[in-house]
Amino acid sequence: MKRLLCVLLCLLLLTGCTTPPPAATAPPETTSPAETTAPIETTVPTVPPATVSAQVLALREDLPAMDGSTSLIPLEAGIRAALFDISMEEATAQVAHSSTWTSFHNLLDGSAELIFSCPLSDEQNDIAAAQGVKLETVPVAMEGFVFVVNAKNPVDSLTQQQLRDIYSGKITNWAQVGGSDLPIIPYQRNYDSGSQNYMIDFMGDTPLMEAPLDWRPATMEGLMDVVAVNDNAAGAIGYSVYAYAADMYGNGDEIKFIQVDGVAPDKNTMAAGDYPLLGKNYAVFKADEPADSNVRALVDWMTSYDGQLAIARAGYVTLEDIGFDYQEQRLTLWQGTGAGPAAETDHYAWELTYVVPYEWGEDHSEFLRVEIENGPCLVHWITDDELREEVNGFIAEQMEWVPQARAELVQWCELQNRGSEYGQYSTDTPWELSSANPEGLEYSCVITAKNGYLSVAVTVCGSNNLMETTWLPWRTETATWDLLTGKRLAVEDIFCKGVDIDAVLNEAVRSYSLNPTDSWGLYPYMKQDFLALPMTGWHLTHDAIYIDHDNPWFVTGERIPLDNLPDGTLVTETARSFGDTIDPESVLAHKAFCIRDRDIRYTYNSDLLVSCGFLKEEVHPNAAKINAEVMAYLDTWFTEEVITEFYTEQGVSMEDVEIWMIDWNLWDLGGKYLIFQGGLPYHMAECEAERVIYPVGTLLLYDLESGEQLHWTDLLKENWRDGVPTVTTWQSPSYVEVPMPDKDLACESIYPQQDGSLDISLVDGHSTYTFRVPSDYVNFN
Repeated sequence: MKRLLCVLLCLLLLTGCTTPPPAATAPPETTSPAETTAPIETTVPTVPPATVSAQVLALREDLPAMDGSTSLIPLEAGIRAALFDISMEEATAQVAHSSTWTSFHNLLDGSAELIFSCPLSDEQNDIAAAQGVKLETVPVAMEGFVFVVNAKNPVDSLTQQQLRDIYSGKITNWAQVGGSDLPIIPYQRNYDSGSQNYMIDFMGDTPLMEAPLDWRPATMEGLMDVVAVNDNAAGAIGYSVYAYAADMYGNGDEIKFIQVDGVAPDKNTMAAGDYPLLGKNYAVFKADEPADSNVRALVDWMTSYDGQLAIARAGYVTLEDIGFDYQEQRLTLWQGTGAGPAAETDHYAWELTYVVPYEWGEDHSEFLRVEIENGPCLVHWITDDELREEVNGFIAEQMEWVPQARAELVQWCELQNRGSEYGQYSTDTPWELSSANPEGLEYSCVITAKNGYLSVAVTVCGSNNLMETTWLPWRTETATWDLLTGKRLAVEDIFCKGVDIDAVLNEAVRSYSLNPTDSWGLYPYMKQDFLALPMTGWHLTHDAIYIDHDNPWFVTGERIPLDNLPDGTLVTETARSFGDTIDPESVLAHKAFCIRDRDIRYTYNSDLLVSCGFLKEEVHPNAAKINAEVMAYLDTWFTEEVITEFYTEQGVSMEDVEIWMIDWNLWDLGGKYLIFQGGLPYHMAECEAERVIYPVGTLLLYDLESGEQLHWTDLLKENWRDGVPTVTTWQSPSYVEVPMPDKDLACESIYPQQDGSLDISLVDGHSTYTFRVPSDYVNFN
């Protein structure tokens, strides 16, 4: 049965019937700040101010910088949607909350002017007092504090006292409250979460038991997951705020809400005041805000009829009954099952692939990939006239929306960067682009072909501030064709028959959101935990999923590779020759051995100064033999003892030698060769002319078919020296051209180029020689 991890996301823009607002009266005056630093709860106006239109106009001109708990992202989005008369989707794309505690500190240091929060804890009040900051809090929405259990738990209702007894450790088995004979696992949240503040308030004078670390999920989604699906779910209980548990996670078939004192939590019981565990969400700001500031104007508007209506439409319960109909509607999640042919892969995954030479972009030897800056990239190498016209027509059609999308991206960057060097993010804005740098905006047409399937992705994108090579898509449109039949494929056709597509894609996106995306250890910028894919806002090719910027989870758009899915998932796994569909004069063809992360085992030995990826022995028939030889080589030349001995014999102090953990990776070259490649320790002498280079090769080359180790010159034709009369080497104070050394040197690296040439580096004890071997002298075939 299909597991829907995040059942039914909240459709944040609810529809509802409202009664007219009462006659306008002047709102009560705000209470004067007290002399202590404890927050002041001000009274809430129940009628709309007489100058709503003027307020809205002023707020549109200068909206305060806001932050808050991640569970209150929809609240700010609802406010923005009403103020700017935009959709909830557009508004949500403008919102990025840090967390309950981080936003609190952002308020204290001035990074935020107003935050949305649950009641502040005593510790937060003490921190504000220590900094001499007086805070003011205004309730803006009701919040239900709810308890959740696994849907199969027979217990439906608990009293407040029973809940306190469970979380104090007095009740330890579900049988004590009418359930099964199972130990109770009372999960808690991390100490600085908003829901933990609610829990501490709920316990009152009853001591809250100290939970072990593995009983404290770090995220709201994490707590829901342990109650819904983990190994101990049957005995689990947890807590959250209703707006998240019901609207943003969903209760479906996996979790259920516990009735408290016989009353089930929902918006109607909360609005009527029947549900007993009601709290409030607050707008928190500094008490010294001037009376005419936009911060106070925004708070006044939020507590007016119009503001409360906007908050209700965002999915929250209003402070008082305004006649809103809380009929709940949910966002329909995308679901699909694979309809394509079953994958037929060799035991070790051969792929027939083609590469277009001389085009700008990144080289991927395992499939054709063309990235064109500021295209359009019109396809000329498809031999079928009708299909070529269809593909080019799709590309040309997408060019029509590019200018508008670029303008939207500039406007969004202006909003994010306003009033701060880095925008609303704590250390850097994820978008490099701004109104001052619109020229940095790019659009690209990315074309990939693999085993007879062609995908096109047209995207408008910016780049990451920290890694300019990381493109962040703003808007993308995609299409995929079967080159052999000319058929344009639906999402279901890209996946093998019977594959649970939404489960596969949701797991791929979720994994991406939780792990670093590059070697710098950078994580994606998140608004909130990823839940599940909705019906729109994402686009698929056979090698990636593109998430548009206006999504509920990522602050930016994202391109998420699909290069590590389980075997038998994608139809592109089946090796198919598609040579007749491609103009042979325009491409380079080869059969590639596809090495995927799941086919590699990584080994780290504390006695060695390297970590290395090895082929899993079941992946290739020669894997065991090759792995053993590589390990023996590393054990011979890359221990600290051996490296130290070499530099000591050369009269070099080890204080001048930089040795770091060297990563060795493996990849195939043209489906014919297997390369293991790493790096060297270096002598960092003050005078580079006197440097000593570790003269050991950091590249091992193997023939894939035989498993035999090769010399680097086996890649080249016998007359290759005719094509390389000179090489580049360092001679202080600069690099110079010298004749090719007539001696056998250790190979440091080999890098193939898209035109079929090879860049090669060799080393001896004092020099590094780099040169390019033209494709005419390369022995690939």
